[in-house]
Amino acid sequence: MIKLIIFDLDGTLLDTLTDITNSVNYTLNKFNKKPRTEEEIKYFLGQGPRYLLEKSFGEIENYDEVYKVYDAHYKIHQNDNTKPYPGVKETLEELKKTNLKLAVCSNKQDEITKSLIEDLFPGVFSFVIGTSEKFMRKPASDMPNHIMKSLGVTKKETIYVGDTETDMKTAINSNIRAIAVTYGFRRKEELEIFKPYKIISNLKELLEII
Repeated sequence: MIKLIIFDLDGTLLDTLTDITNSVNYTLNKFNKKPRTEEEIKYFLGQGPRYLLEKSFGEIENYDEVYKVYDAHYKIHQNDNTKPYPGVKETLEELKKTNLKLAVCSNKQDEITKSLIEDLFPGVFSFVIGTSEKFMRKPASDMPNHIMKSLGVTKKETIYVGDTETDMKTAINSNIRAIAVTYGFRRKEELEIFKPYKIISNLKELLEII
Protein backbone atom coordinates (compact mmCIF):
# COMPACT_ATOMS: atom_id res chain seq x y z
CA MET A 1 0.00 0.00 0.00
CA ILE A 2 1.28 3.44 -0.94
CA LYS A 3 1.52 5.82 2.00
CA LEU A 4 3.88 8.49 0.65
CA ILE A 5 4.31 10.28 -2.68
CA ILE A 6 7.50 12.30 -3.14
CA PHE A 7 7.34 14.92 -5.90
CA ASP A 8 10.10 16.69 -7.73
CA LEU A 9 9.38 20.43 -8.06
CA ASP A 10 10.65 22.04 -11.29
CA GLY A 11 9.13 20.39 -14.34
CA THR A 12 6.86 18.18 -12.22
CA LEU A 13 4.69 20.42 -10.05
CA LEU A 14 5.73 23.84 -11.34
CA ASP A 15 6.61 25.28 -14.73
CA THR A 16 9.55 27.41 -13.62
CA LEU A 17 11.38 27.52 -16.94
CA THR A 18 10.72 31.15 -17.91
CA ASP A 19 11.71 32.61 -14.55
CA ILE A 20 14.87 30.50 -14.36
CA THR A 21 15.82 31.39 -17.94
CA ASN A 22 15.28 35.09 -17.24
CA SER A 23 17.52 34.95 -14.17
CA VAL A 24 20.21 32.98 -15.99
CA ASN A 25 20.18 35.45 -18.88
CA TYR A 26 20.30 38.40 -16.48
CA THR A 27 23.40 36.83 -14.95
CA LEU A 28 24.96 36.04 -18.32
CA ASN A 29 24.45 39.65 -19.39
CA LYS A 30 26.12 40.92 -16.22
CA PHE A 31 29.22 38.95 -17.18
CA ASN A 32 29.06 39.90 -20.87
CA LYS A 33 27.94 36.46 -22.03
CA LYS A 34 25.42 35.62 -24.73
CA PRO A 35 21.88 34.71 -23.60
CA ARG A 36 20.49 31.19 -23.66
CA THR A 37 17.13 30.01 -24.99
CA GLU A 38 14.51 28.27 -22.86
CA GLU A 39 15.10 25.10 -24.86
CA GLU A 40 18.78 25.17 -23.90
CA ILE A 41 18.11 25.99 -20.26
CA LYS A 42 15.55 23.17 -20.02
CA TYR A 43 18.29 20.61 -20.51
CA PHE A 44 20.50 22.23 -17.89
CA LEU A 45 17.84 21.77 -15.21
CA GLY A 46 17.50 18.96 -12.72
CA GLN A 47 20.94 18.87 -11.14
CA GLY A 48 20.96 22.03 -9.06
CA PRO A 49 22.08 25.65 -9.55
CA ARG A 50 25.80 24.98 -9.95
CA TYR A 51 25.26 22.61 -12.87
CA LEU A 52 22.75 25.05 -14.39
CA LEU A 53 25.16 27.98 -14.27
CA GLU A 54 28.22 26.03 -15.36
CA LYS A 55 26.39 24.66 -18.40
CA SER A 56 24.93 28.09 -19.20
CA PHE A 57 28.30 29.84 -18.99
CA GLY A 58 30.39 27.07 -20.51
CA GLU A 59 33.21 27.79 -18.08
CA ILE A 60 33.11 29.70 -14.81
CA GLU A 61 36.24 30.86 -13.02
CA ASN A 62 34.40 32.83 -10.34
CA TYR A 63 31.41 30.62 -9.53
CA ASP A 64 30.62 32.18 -6.15
CA GLU A 65 30.36 35.64 -7.68
CA VAL A 66 28.20 34.37 -10.54
CA TYR A 67 25.95 32.45 -8.18
CA LYS A 68 25.38 35.51 -5.98
CA VAL A 69 24.12 37.49 -8.97
CA TYR A 70 21.86 34.67 -10.14
CA ASP A 71 20.54 33.87 -6.67
CA ALA A 72 19.74 37.49 -5.83
CA HIS A 73 17.86 38.00 -9.10
CA TYR A 74 15.97 34.70 -8.92
CA LYS A 75 14.84 35.24 -5.33
CA ILE A 76 13.13 38.45 -6.44
CA HIS A 77 11.68 37.05 -9.67
CA GLN A 78 11.10 33.38 -8.79
CA ASN A 79 7.34 33.78 -8.99
CA ASP A 80 6.92 36.21 -11.90
CA ASN A 81 5.79 33.60 -14.43
CA THR A 82 5.97 30.36 -12.46
CA LYS A 83 2.74 28.39 -12.28
CA PRO A 84 1.52 24.85 -11.61
CA TYR A 85 1.18 22.61 -14.64
CA PRO A 86 -2.38 21.77 -15.78
CA GLY A 87 -3.98 19.22 -13.49
CA VAL A 88 -1.50 19.66 -10.65
CA LYS A 89 -3.62 21.65 -8.20
CA GLU A 90 -6.69 19.50 -8.75
CA THR A 91 -4.68 16.31 -8.29
CA LEU A 92 -3.03 17.52 -5.10
CA GLU A 93 -6.42 18.55 -3.73
CA GLU A 94 -7.76 15.04 -4.33
CA LEU A 95 -4.67 13.38 -2.86
CA LYS A 96 -4.89 15.63 0.18
CA LYS A 97 -8.35 14.19 0.92
CA THR A 98 -6.80 10.74 1.41
CA ASN A 99 -4.48 9.47 4.14
CA LEU A 100 -1.48 9.75 1.82
CA LYS A 101 1.50 11.80 2.90
CA LEU A 102 2.84 14.19 0.26
CA ALA A 103 6.40 15.51 0.08
CA VAL A 104 8.61 17.61 -2.20
CA CYS A 105 12.25 16.79 -2.93
CA SER A 106 14.10 19.30 -5.12
CA ASN A 107 17.62 20.17 -6.23
CA LYS A 108 16.52 23.80 -6.13
CA GLN A 109 17.87 25.77 -3.18
CA ASP A 110 16.09 24.76 0.03
CA GLU A 111 14.97 28.29 0.91
CA ILE A 112 13.48 28.93 -2.53
CA THR A 113 11.86 25.48 -2.68
CA LYS A 114 10.06 26.08 0.60
CA SER A 115 9.10 29.63 -0.41
CA LEU A 116 7.49 28.51 -3.67
CA ILE A 117 5.61 25.67 -1.99
CA GLU A 118 4.33 27.99 0.74
CA ASP A 119 3.19 30.53 -1.85
CA LEU A 120 1.58 28.17 -4.35
CA PHE A 121 0.60 25.06 -2.35
CA PRO A 122 0.02 26.19 1.25
CA GLY A 123 -0.82 23.41 3.68
CA VAL A 124 -0.56 20.62 1.10
CA PHE A 125 2.75 18.92 1.85
CA SER A 126 3.91 17.07 4.95
CA PHE A 127 7.59 17.53 4.13
CA VAL A 128 9.51 19.87 1.80
CA ILE A 129 13.25 19.76 1.19
CA GLY A 130 15.63 21.37 -1.27
CA THR A 131 19.38 21.50 -1.78
CA SER A 132 21.49 22.43 1.24
CA GLU A 133 24.81 21.51 2.79
CA LYS A 134 23.10 18.91 4.98
CA PHE A 135 22.41 16.35 2.25
CA MET A 136 23.85 15.31 -1.09
CA ARG A 137 21.69 16.51 -3.96
CA LYS A 138 19.78 14.17 -6.23
CA PRO A 139 20.36 11.63 -7.74
CA ALA A 140 21.85 10.63 -4.39
CA SER A 141 19.32 8.94 -2.13
CA ASP A 142 20.04 11.18 0.88
CA MET A 143 17.03 13.49 0.63
CA PRO A 144 14.40 10.82 -0.21
CA ASN A 145 15.75 8.62 2.59
CA HIS A 146 15.55 11.54 5.01
CA ILE A 147 11.94 12.19 3.98
CA MET A 148 10.93 8.55 4.44
CA LYS A 149 12.67 8.30 7.81
CA SER A 150 11.14 11.57 9.03
CA LEU A 151 7.63 10.50 8.03
CA GLY A 152 7.98 6.90 9.23
CA VAL A 153 7.36 5.34 5.83
CA THR A 154 9.14 2.42 4.14
CA LYS A 155 10.54 2.26 0.62
CA LYS A 156 7.80 -0.16 -0.47
CA GLU A 157 5.20 2.35 0.72
CA THR A 158 6.73 5.21 -1.29
CA ILE A 159 6.47 6.42 -4.88
CA TYR A 160 8.63 9.12 -6.45
CA VAL A 161 7.25 11.38 -9.20
CA GLY A 162 9.60 13.34 -11.47
CA ASP A 163 10.35 14.56 -14.98
CA THR A 164 14.09 14.17 -15.64
CA GLU A 165 16.78 11.52 -15.77
CA THR A 166 17.99 12.85 -12.41
CA ASP A 167 14.62 11.98 -10.89
CA MET A 168 14.60 8.49 -12.38
CA LYS A 169 18.12 7.87 -11.07
CA THR A 170 17.08 9.22 -7.67
CA ALA A 171 14.28 6.68 -7.44
CA ILE A 172 16.59 3.87 -8.54
CA ASN A 173 19.26 4.88 -6.02
CA SER A 174 16.61 5.13 -3.30
CA ASN A 175 15.13 1.75 -4.25
CA ILE A 176 11.63 3.18 -4.66
CA ARG A 177 9.24 3.08 -7.60
CA ALA A 178 9.28 6.00 -10.02
CA ILE A 179 6.49 7.61 -11.99
CA ALA A 180 7.76 9.71 -14.89
CA VAL A 181 5.83 12.72 -16.18
CA THR A 182 6.24 13.75 -19.82
CA TYR A 183 4.89 17.31 -19.66
CA GLY A 184 8.02 18.70 -17.96
CA PHE A 185 11.61 19.12 -19.10
CA ARG A 186 12.20 15.75 -20.80
CA ARG A 187 10.51 13.75 -23.56
CA LYS A 188 8.90 10.36 -23.05
CA GLU A 189 11.63 8.51 -24.95
CA GLU A 190 14.28 10.07 -22.71
CA LEU A 191 12.55 8.71 -19.62
CA GLU A 192 11.54 5.28 -20.92
CA ILE A 193 15.12 4.00 -20.82
CA PHE A 194 15.00 4.10 -17.01
CA LYS A 195 11.99 1.76 -16.98
CA PRO A 196 9.85 3.69 -14.50
CA TYR A 197 6.87 2.03 -12.85
CA LYS A 198 4.50 4.24 -14.87
CA ILE A 199 4.72 7.10 -17.38
CA ILE A 200 2.00 9.76 -17.38
CA SER A 201 1.27 12.84 -19.48
CA ASN A 202 -0.89 14.67 -16.92
CA LEU A 203 -0.61 14.48 -13.14
CA LYS A 204 -4.33 13.65 -12.93
CA GLU A 205 -3.43 10.16 -14.17
CA LEU A 206 -1.73 9.62 -10.83
CA LEU A 207 -5.16 9.29 -9.21
CA GLU A 208 -5.81 6.16 -11.29
CA ILE A 209 -2.52 4.58 -10.20
CA ILE A 210 -2.46 5.19 -6.46
